[in-house]
Amino acid sequence: MPTRDSRDPPLETLALLWAVRETGSMEALSRGVGTPAALAAETELTPDAATAVVHALADLGLLDRVGDRYEVTNRALGFLATRDLRSIGSLPAALDAFDDLVALPRTLTADAPDRDPESGSSVVDDDLSAATGPPVDDVRLRNRLGAALATDSATVRARVTAAVRAAPSADRVLAIGDGSGVHAREFQARGIEATVLDGAAAIEAARPLLESAGVDATARPLTCAEPTPLAFGVSLLTSMEPAEARETVAAVAGRLERDGTLVLVEPLRNRLDAEAAVAVDVRRLAAGAGRCRSEDDLRSWFDAAGLSADVVPIPGVEAAAVVGRLERAVLED
Repeated sequence: MPTRDSRDPPLETLALLWAVRETGSMEALSRGVGTPAALAAETELTPDAATAVVHALADLGLLDRVGDRYEVTNRALGFLATRDLRSIGSLPAALDAFDDLVALPRTLTADAPDRDPESGSSVVDDDLSAATGPPVDDVRLRNRLGAALATDSATVRARVTAAVRAAPSADRVLAIGDGSGVHAREFQARGIEATVLDGAAAIEAARPLLESAGVDATARPLTCAEPTPLAFGVSLLTSMEPAEARETVAAVAGRLERDGTLVLVEPLRNRLDAEAAVAVDVRRLAAGAGRCRSEDDLRSWFDAAGLSADVVPIPGVEAAAVVGRLERAVLED
């Protein structure tokens, strides 16, 4: 998302839920610790803090009072269960992002901050699960996939509609970085055969959902992907440094069929207000890579790859569709 997800709770609520997660309080409550006094005894919370936390969680609908005890509700499932990605929702990933922001001072002063877990290694030359950089955090990965699955359906439809309008004759699409398959399934629903290209860990986590939807998936390097009439990605370049972004666009261009189209849905600095653009920058800075790029940045990368670029607004979505098509000179080579 280009800015804070509109589904995210207010900052104060995020801070409370982050603290609840970090102190193990929600885990304790899920084990049947049903009173403030028991919570204080089970964790390092003070009795007063435990009382305030329990009452706040009840007000938020995460706890329900049953007699003289409190029990976790279905709304708290994202804290507790990650086996079914569909049950996670957007909140755990929002708390992961909050965690990154809390650690921002350390990130700003580190010589080599850890690479963003969602980026993995280069999509160009490496298997996305390759062991360059730190191991993928499985919990964070599943949280990210769960948040993607919880993306507002109208937003998913709008993004896919922009791609379909850009390539109306395409019968296949390569959905890059769409590990959850949330966009691939929408393409499939429109009769367009979809293949997801993402890291092996993401694909393995989402495999049951992908298979049930008839979506193919691959963790092969982008340079080894099958030629496609349409390639699609969301906030793909926003998560990358310039060199990798340029290489990625070039690699995708190399996998397009003769009349193929690349559609990247990206937040563009010159099309956002200053606060929204800074919000993207700060989140990417906290994550360890990327920033909100300008339209000129993307045009230069598309041009270097032999792609003519058009920028198309998407109704109801802050990000725009950057549409690339192979230029005639490239086609004639």
